[in-house]
Amino acid sequence: MTAVADASALIWLAKVGRLYLLERQYGSIHIPSEVYSEVVEEGLKEGYADALVVRDAFEKGWIKVEVAPKEQTERIMRGLPELHEGEAAAMSLAIDRRAPLLIDESSGRVIATALGLHPRGTIHVLLKAAYDGSLSIVEARDTISSMVSAGFRIEPKLLERVLRELSDHVPRKRLSNP
Repeated sequence: MTAVADASALIWLAKVGRLYLLERQYGSIHIPSEVYSEVVEEGLKEGYADALVVRDAFEKGWIKVEVAPKEQTERIMRGLPELHEGEAAAMSLAIDRRAPLLIDESSGRVIATALGLHPRGTIHVLLKAAYDGSLSIVEARDTISSMVSAGFRIEPKLLERVLRELSDHVPRKRLSNP
């Protein structure tokens, strides 16, 4: 399975040392060239270490850069001034590839849903990792707390619900290979 990502999930998971979760969960991540430019090229100019982490994943081949369908991207952006070009390109690419879309911005998620996509965010990736055993519950909670401390924006009620859900989760025992 593959997914398309906007900048936010890449940046935040790289910042907290959890970018590898995207490869584990999706195998490969496809991003439009606009997102690569924002995350890696601009990030390196600004001196962000997370840009190096994303560039390394690109060089390893599991993050793939593609050109999003231009006309479709322009149609998505038309009349939506709150939508960034990278977000629109990611939506366009997700539609084209019929792939899940990783996006955090609430306005972008609303638009993606209206376009028939099923957007997921960084928190979803961390919850899924906790539930499948890729991260412990404590690691997932600590990662979310680190992100929030570093500036990740999440509605307080949603944060409370996510942390409660993690606390209430009873980890499944891993089955040994039969």
